[in-house]
Amino acid sequence: MFYHEGVRFRNVEPQDLENLRAMRNDPSTWINLTGIRHITPGDQEDWFDSLQSDKQREYFTALTESGEFLGMIRTDEIDTVNRSIRVGLDIAVDKRGQGWGTKVYTALLKWLFDYMGYHRVWLYTLTFNQPGLRLYRRVGFSVEGVMKESIWRDGAWWDCIIMSILEDEYRNGAKP
Repeated sequence: MFYHEGVRFRNVEPQDLENLRAMRNDPSTWINLTGIRHITPGDQEDWFDSLQSDKQREYFTALTESGEFLGMIRTDEIDTVNRSIRVGLDIAVDKRGQGWGTKVYTALLKWLFDYMGYHRVWLYTLTFNQPGLRLYRRVGFSVEGVMKESIWRDGAWWDCIIMSILEDEYRNGAKP
């Protein structure tokens, strides 16, 4: 579907489901998500079926140039009137710490701003997700707000940080 500097992504296909499920069920992935329940093969198939009719979200499989599985890109809260979209990215456990998150976000932002015409791209993350916060800042996101004590994890309440990057910030290479 889209290719940029060694990363490509395309719509999720049935052959991706087991990789996605295994990644999603890994504790190092779900700890950073709002939903933490274990996903069964049936749950994964139901989720995939629901994607086909939902116009407010699109999910993509991120791949290396040679087709190796990198992870999943989430886009939802798609607002075509105000040209705003929420994004998320889960990198496969065996690909973390190798710069793939930066490469995938760089490709995703290029696609959203240069090809899809969005004005605002946003996300939220948990305060304890320090690797994620470093990544988001590195690719140009800045803090927009905080949802105080909105997520319960490991016996404590955690804040959710809302971050965004605007089209002109992207084009001007602004870093927070």
